[in-house]
Amino acid sequence: MFSLFSGVPLAGEQPDFLKRVLAAARAAGATGINVISGYRSPAHNAAVGGVPGSNHTRGLAMDATATIGGRQVPLGQLSTLARFGLRSGDQPGFYRGGRDPTHVDAGYMAQDVAPLADPRQGGGSSIAQLIASRAQAVGVDPRAALAVAAQEGLGGGIGDRGTSFGPFQLHIGGAYPSWAPRSSPQASQAWAQSPAGVNYALGQIAGVARGLQGPAAVRNIVARFERPANPAGEIARATAAYGGTTVPAAVATGQTGTVAQAAPGPRTLPPAVRQALAILRA
Repeated sequence: MFSLFSGVPLAGEQPDFLKRVLAAARAAGATGINVISGYRSPAHNAAVGGVPGSNHTRGLAMDATATIGGRQVPLGQLSTLARFGLRSGDQPGFYRGGRDPTHVDAGYMAQDVAPLADPRQGGGSSIAQLIASRAQAVGVDPRAALAVAAQEGLGGGIGDRGTSFGPFQLHIGGAYPSWAPRSSPQASQAWAQSPAGVNYALGQIAGVARGLQGPAAVRNIVARFERPANPAGEIARATAAYGGTTVPAAVATGQTGTVAQAAPGPRTLPPAVRQALAILRA
């Protein structure tokens, strides 16, 4: 399955993260991935000047280039990353005040990553589709919502040492509602990624970003809803990602959080979906 990878060994990298990287690279037309740096022990991470607590130390980050048309393209410059829930380091202020174009990871302080979803399941409703659907329903710019989610938890990670959940990293003690499941981090994550959780998050976001578009929407979502430790940095990264963010076809969601199923019928799967299916079958 991972034959496209070369360079440093993949030992220590989480398999579901590797599947996402592979799917994004193939969707961009890559025929090879040259890994410069993958998993790092905390000691090695410190020795090479990595950020403390880096996703590299959890097997959820990679520095690499992709071979596309005979050229070596920094992995963080692939336009397909957000489609597969990956965050690019090729953004202003990402690493020590500058860009890190070869870097890709599963999101800010990610703890794990969700398996790459089989597009044949669940009526075709991915988390990105749910975000697009609900954002449009409540008057939020869907591209802004997705660009911010890509900096947060769209890759499926549980953040902030097990206290922040879902694509918008709803934090216990903050935006995560007191009435939502809390029996375990996994239960909280499952709710935050569900249609009900996505609906709740976008309803809250609408209170600060309804009717806004582009950078203005990004700025309000980050500064007034997400409230990260470094809002200026996240605003810059999400704004940079905004133009390359693809809004998937939305799916209808009801007030109860159920997903309306599309009528069955013959259809041709897009190339990216066919590539993802090939990885899942491998």
